[in-house]
Amino acid sequence: MPDVSGPFDGSPWAEVEWYRHLPSAIPSGVIGGPQNAATLGPLAWATSGLTITLAVGNANVGGAGYSRSAPTTAVAVAPNTNSTLFRRDRIVLRRSTATHDVKPVVIQGTAAATPVAPDITRNSTTFDLPLFSFLVPTNSGTALSGVVDERVWLSESAPPVFLQADNVTTSIASGSNNRTGTTSFPTAFTAVPRSVQLTVEITDGQNVDAMVNLTDVTATGFSWRIRERGGNPVASTLAVALHWTAIL
Repeated sequence: MPDVSGPFDGSPWAEVEWYRHLPSAIPSGVIGGPQNAATLGPLAWATSGLTITLAVGNANVGGAGYSRSAPTTAVAVAPNTNSTLFRRDRIVLRRSTATHDVKPVVIQGTAAATPVAPDITRNSTTFDLPLFSFLVPTNSGTALSGVVDERVWLSESAPPVFLQADNVTTSIASGSNNRTGTTSFPTAFTAVPRSVQLTVEITDGQNVDAMVNLTDVTATGFSWRIRERGGNPVASTLAVALHWTAIL
């Protein structure tokens, strides 16, 4: 097979070649900002029986653009005929070079005692962008539940942030051996960071061996607790610097 490159004037560049390269250069996700509920924001969740009607919104899907405007169309969910076990399905935006479009698609899961969302597809012809997973009731019921918001967010004004680092200064009061607090990322990530690293430094005060614990990491920040490692509570107020690095 001859070498293929493009796009260039006079050189055809098939869509399969375009979409083979673009996903690595253009982030995929819903254009907008993180929401407090699945029912809010671009492409938000809405249901009526066994149908899903996503709200209006825009997204990048594996190198393709997608816009959903009113009036919106519903996507059908197959009934779950199992008499005792729930099923977890997933709705995605699917970019297909076979059908030459992007559209919402429900991927059907398997009924189980502990149902899990089905796998998405990403290959040379298909790219799935997850939006939500949800439970389908037994006995062909119609009340969808257990919605998990899987939207990945892309800022409307800037590319997604992949690494951030900063310092937090605080103090451990006299007679106490711990101090808790929360830290917000300067810029919200598009998803929960895969790694947050913390170190603690006593910057002013008596010689104390301190440790730091990380809790409740989200796309917008995290909580922490600094404690003395053993011994009695500190005898005087200590100035503390917390150094953190977060990687998406």
